[in-house]
Amino acid sequence: MRHIINTFIDDFCEELDVDREALESKSRGRVLVEKRMLLSYFLRVKIKLTYEEVGFLLNKKHCTIVYMKDTLIYINMKIKISILNY
Repeated sequence: MRHIINTFIDDFCEELDVDREALESKSRGRVLVEKRMLLSYFLRVKIKLTYEEVGFLLNKKHCTIVYMKDTLIYINMKIKISILNY
């Protein structure tokens, strides 16, 4: 399973042109945070990891991963509302 996770993360980093070390860093740059949110979402939904496991992989606390999930839900809701109001 560990090999699958590492391969998934490496492919994600290559596709989005980001260093794995950057995703695990404490940097709070907007673009990097968005990529980190996407990776955490995919690890939760596609790989079925727990919040704690995702946090460990990204060097974050599990509550940060929960916050990222909530933020993505909020952004998705805003997009849907803006489309409906178009």
